[in-house]
Amino acid sequence: MITLIYFWQIKPQAIFKAILLMATQRRLLRNQPGVKFYKLLGTGKGETFTPRDANSKRWGVLVTIDQNNLSNFENSKLLKQWRKIATSEYAAKLQPISSHGFLSNGLTLKQRQPC
Repeated sequence: MITLIYFWQIKPQAIFKAILLMATQRRLLRNQPGVKFYKLLGTGKGETFTPRDANSKRWGVLVTIDQNNLSNFENSKLLKQWRKIATSEYAAKLQPISSHGFLSNGLTLKQRQPC
């Protein structure tokens, strides 16, 4: 498993398209092979957590995916749609620093074998 985060800065004229992508891409993510968890993200300044704080030109997605499906995801329709309206992209591979609770198979991260 690998966890990735993507952020895109989009063109001002593409704000409506970004809102449509946020509304429709849940299905694409749900049906994407190897995806175990995802979260579509909007961004803001982090000051008030209200609509006035939102940045309508920056969007993102957090995804946990099987390593062997990463290549397909990188070339997926989902990412291509965002890249088409983006002026810039930031992507990072995330490493866990701590965990609590159990995974779906009843194991903690410490008990689980590395990928």
